[in-house]
Amino acid sequence: MKKTILILVALALVVPTAAMAATEFSLGGFIKLETMWDSSNVNKDVISKIFRDNDPLNRHGRFREVATFTRINFTIKGPKLWGAQVSGFIEADWDAQGGNVPPNANESADTGAFRLRHAMFRLNWPETQLLIGQYWSFLSEFSPEVPQDSGFQFRGAFSRRLAQISITQKFLGAWTAGFLVGTPRQGTSLEPTVNTASQDERAESPYLEAKLRYEQDLWGKAAYYNKPQVFTAQVAAAWQRTNIAAVTRQAATTWGQNSYGDFATLVTSDHRYVNHWSVQGTLFIPVIPTPSANLAGTASILTQWSIGQGQSFVGATWATDDAFYQVRNLNSNGTIGDYDRILTSSFIGWVQAQYYFTNDWFLTTVWGYMRNFGLGFDRVFPGGPFNYATVGQTAQVNGGNNDLTKYSNQITATLWYRPITAIKFGLGYTYTRDVYFQKTGYTAAGAFTGTANSSQFRDFGENHRVEFVGIYYF
Repeated sequence: MKKTILILVALALVVPTAAMAATEFSLGGFIKLETMWDSSNVNKDVISKIFRDNDPLNRHGRFREVATFTRINFTIKGPKLWGAQVSGFIEADWDAQGGNVPPNANESADTGAFRLRHAMFRLNWPETQLLIGQYWSFLSEFSPEVPQDSGFQFRGAFSRRLAQISITQKFLGAWTAGFLVGTPRQGTSLEPTVNTASQDERAESPYLEAKLRYEQDLWGKAAYYNKPQVFTAQVAAAWQRTNIAAVTRQAATTWGQNSYGDFATLVTSDHRYVNHWSVQGTLFIPVIPTPSANLAGTASILTQWSIGQGQSFVGATWATDDAFYQVRNLNSNGTIGDYDRILTSSFIGWVQAQYYFTNDWFLTTVWGYMRNFGLGFDRVFPGGPFNYATVGQTAQVNGGNNDLTKYSNQITATLWYRPITAIKFGLGYTYTRDVYFQKTGYTAAGAFTGTANSSQFRDFGENHRVEFVGIYYF
């Protein structure tokens, strides 16, 4: 009996040891320093809305050096299961606070909050992949090569990592199809009204995505993030259904062209459902190709555009641009009776042109654009957006003082130098201009007002940035 127990104990120790011996671990990541000067008070990723040019508190230059986007990851190569190679990937950085919009005190140039980026494992067969865990969305597989972190998010480049189960299948040599079931966005992340803490949005459905990609060497390759890439065309789509709870809300009662008002109670009397959706198309075109790994003299165009409604659910637009309120009915005395929440339609995209002078030196230029449309304000009311409605008419109003963006342009030009694989330097210039649906004014002290002299009103904000980055990959 004792001999049997000893044999069982020995086996219990040997089996895990043998399994660990079949597992390979590798450490990776990079150290990144960003040095930047901005002409206005924006966050370090240049993804916040630009303060209007008449805002005295934020229209000033700002210099920062930030290293919080430094990243570390572990890749785990495990045993085979059902004929598939099992592997895992865990990645984190210190940038949990870095995206906050100034003057938020949580943003610091020398400290950062540790956060989980990716945590997933994959089963890979020759033509099939099953992924389980937290990883990129299909809509986030391509991004422009720019100095700033999360560059061009909200101006064309989606940035969504989510817990998911996804499967991709290759077929006919050049084609790949994928389907994803993930965790939906819900709560205040989709809430445009900024002066209430109630979380009245819950997604009863899962988040769904699908993609179809064609990837083929038709006439040669060009560079994508310093590696040869063939012609690629991809279409991806996402959908999520969100339940709007029956709760008392807050919304402006004084409306008018270029005017905000105080907030009073506004009620939604029953549960409503809204369908967030996004359709995205991507093209990578080798313009001056190469048949080998030599990238010198090559050029490429990479472009990605999307159209959808309520696109903050895929990380494509600001929460304050995600939706607006439409009054369903007015009481007999002219007060508001009830409202509907309408998802904002948006058209978003970017184009990147890249040229390699040598294998070490290359230039990247990116233009990104975002346009909200279909709100109907200037078509329904002669005075333009946010006009007050009389009894019996339909009125629409944005929720909160952070009004919707009409459109945004962003341009970045960067000269890159990569003398060795492990080291990369970049010097870039970025211009951003945000235009809003209505003009606002500010007092001399910088306080918001809707009654300032019209000559002080502005409906746009601009920012100029010069940035240097140094990256060490390991």
